[in-house]
Amino acid sequence: VGEASILEPSTSNKLLMNARNDAASPSRLQAISNDGGVTWSIASLVSTMPQAPATGQLIRLKSNLIAFVTSRDETSVVKKQIALYTSTNDGTSWTFDKIIFYRSVDRCSIVALNDNHMVLAFENSLNNLATALRASNFAAKNYHSISLVRFNRVWLQNMSAVIYAEWFF
Repeated sequence: VGEASILEPSTSNKLLMNARNDAASPSRLQAISNDGGVTWSIASLVSTMPQAPATGQLIRLKSNLIAFVTSRDETSVVKKQIALYTSTNDGTSWTFDKIIFYRSVDRCSIVALNDNHMVLAFENSLNNLATALRASNFAAKNYHSISLVRFNRVWLQNMSAVIYAEWFF
């Protein structure tokens, strides 16, 4: 099991962990604790979440809606997309919802605002994907910008085009 994100679903004392899978599998792992984290279920594959070797973050958007964001690629080779998944049943099943950004990407973080909006921040590269694949470190991959995306929950449920704004730090 690699880097993980943990969230308390709607059930008291229950914890949901979604983790990067360091094995050869192309899917992320998930485990559940029903005693506040003292013990955990055996981690199982989440076949609907293909992965690149990447972190991700769980967030509760409302009482019956959990979101998970991660950088991923369907080939499990490189981080080239920021993808968003949702669950309406405390993580029992996941639906792939949107590609937020398509380019060489890395770490991401999401926060829910109190006005029905979310803000997603992530590192990205303006160079081409082939260059990023050959690079072995952050500077060589040219992750020289942070992108911020603000969207509302209604956007998750429609088919509108992705709109994003970049802030360069």
